Amino acid sequence: MLLLRLVLVTFVLGSFCAILNSQSNTHETLQGRSDSTQEIWYSKTADDIAKSNHAVKEETLRQDIRVIKAAQPTLYKMLSQEGLRTSDSRMITSAAWSEFRKDHPNDKLEEDKFVKFAAEEFGILAVTSKPDGADIEVDARPWTDKTNAENGVRVGTRHVRVSMPGYEDSEGNSEVKKGKRTLFHADLKAKPR
Repeated sequence: MLLLRLVLVTFVLGSFCAILNSQSNTHETLQGRSDSTQEIWYSKTADDIAKSNHAVKEETLRQDIRVIKAAQPTLYKMLSQEGLRTSDSRMITSAAWSEFRKDHPNDKLEEDKFVKFAAEEFGILAVTSKPDGADIEVDARPWTDKTNAENGVRVGTRHVRVSMPGYEDSEGNSEVKKGKRTLFHADLKAKPR
């Protein structure tokens, strides 16, 4: 047992040192993340798209990653001029990529068209509640995160529903504008006992 712990501690320390070394030698991207972390984000988004749309081919997603890597600096610059943060650019990129693949499972993704699509058709929707930790549905589609959360969504009127056990649901519409942050806040009321 002691030997197993020693091996585990050595592995963890070695991994930590390798991470520190790679971070000091790795070019930082516009997202403020190392290249390897950025690769993980691309892969996770591609996996999410593949899980939600089985018609998308793996090769298509690999090509998408190359196009999106090239598009990110331009998209970030456009969105930052609107006052959005680098993390907002990532959320909008994920949402636009997912939506594009939903409608066009294996069509070629072109850099200029993707930048235009993402910048003009998506914004950020932030959903907060008091108390926080409530479930979120936007246009009848549940979000993975609970309040207080934000995500890239299509522009236009979005129907938001916030629910939490022991509280009355709160719902309403929110008008999401291109390249802007929109807030939907719900003050949840406790159900009568």
